[in-house]
Amino acid sequence: MAPKPTKPSKTLLTGPPIYLVDSRATVRKINNVREDVWQFTGHDKGYICTSVNVDSKSNVYSTSSDNTVRKISDVGEEQWVHIQKDDVVCSSIDCFGNVITGSFSGVVTKLSTDGEVLWEYAIGVYIRSVAVDPDCNVIIGSEDGILTKLSAIGNVIWRDDSSFSMSNSKGIISVAFDYLGNIYVSSRDNTIRKFNTSGKLCWNVERYNSNITSIAIDIMENVYIGLGDGSIKKLNRHGIENWSVNVHNRKKVTGITLDINCNVYSCSMSGTMVKMNMLGKVIWKYLDHKISFFGIAASPLSGGHPTHWRLDNPAVTPDVTTSLTPTPTPTLTQTITPSTTPVISSTPNVTLTMTPAISSTPNVTLTMTPAISSTPVP
Repeated sequence: MAPKPTKPSKTLLTGPPIYLVDSRATVRKINNVREDVWQFTGHDKGYICTSVNVDSKSNVYSTSSDNTVRKISDVGEEQWVHIQKDDVVCSSIDCFGNVITGSFSGVVTKLSTDGEVLWEYAIGVYIRSVAVDPDCNVIIGSEDGILTKLSAIGNVIWRDDSSFSMSNSKGIISVAFDYLGNIYVSSRDNTIRKFNTSGKLCWNVERYNSNITSIAIDIMENVYIGLGDGSIKKLNRHGIENWSVNVHNRKKVTGITLDINCNVYSCSMSGTMVKMNMLGKVIWKYLDHKISFFGIAASPLSGGHPTHWRLDNPAVTPDVTTSLTPTPTPTLTQTITPSTTPVISSTPNVTLTMTPAISSTPNVTLTMTPAISSTPVP
């Protein structure tokens, strides 16, 4: 389907392209000054688009309740379509551009960049969310409240371990990874939980009055969540809330993503998409109140997705100094000022000077230069 062109912007872009899918089965690419670059309308009408992802070459992958996964080029042209047996509910993407989908009937499918089926894994329960960690492992969140972790080739690593503490979850809504492979899970009991890579519970936060519908994690392990009441909240790596704003007219948040500068992009059922900075201040809004948005993605070249934070990622080479260092690293100076009592090494530097003997005892000048330890005295 040919894209719908729009007048190019004369304004300097200061952020990545953003991709949205909506209730009219449309995929759209917008630039950072809120202009539509193109709209793709190749999904069957009468259905909704359910998720969207973007690979390192700016190819777009959209899923729909019309049972399809479609690959769309950077200019909005369809590359291929894969038809599945029922509604494709959710999807994620690994650093190689492979697509992982979850279906209404409980089947996880991994597709290659060419749309070929690599493997399938059947759970048999409605899959609400899938995510891919930096090692291409897949985490699955299903309606029965069970977490499943699969390897990159589809083998079960663990499933339904008692350490998950998910027995009262009333169903999983959203799952996400950070760059270390820690897992974040929201559920119908209005709780968000953090697990390590082995499935051990690290912390949980239970105080919310609405479902947590979307999760995104930044490089410093801060957690951004979207709620059913239209609010966006930022938690630190320990689950402590930093700020909360309501920018979606109290309508359900349906997607959240980040860029490399930790700007936050979220969309909602109200037909709004909002860009905020890391402090929760609104930068701009994109509005289309005739529809509801159901998914959002930022270009992985912006560094916003944990899958693309791998140091050995063949597709994306991040700036390690800005992307992978959570806090500034102090630089030791070459000159160290000793304390009042210098630290002297066990072997002093000695200069021995001998004056030709006039008396029977030579004159000896002994000069000692203290060697300063490389570690300053605290």
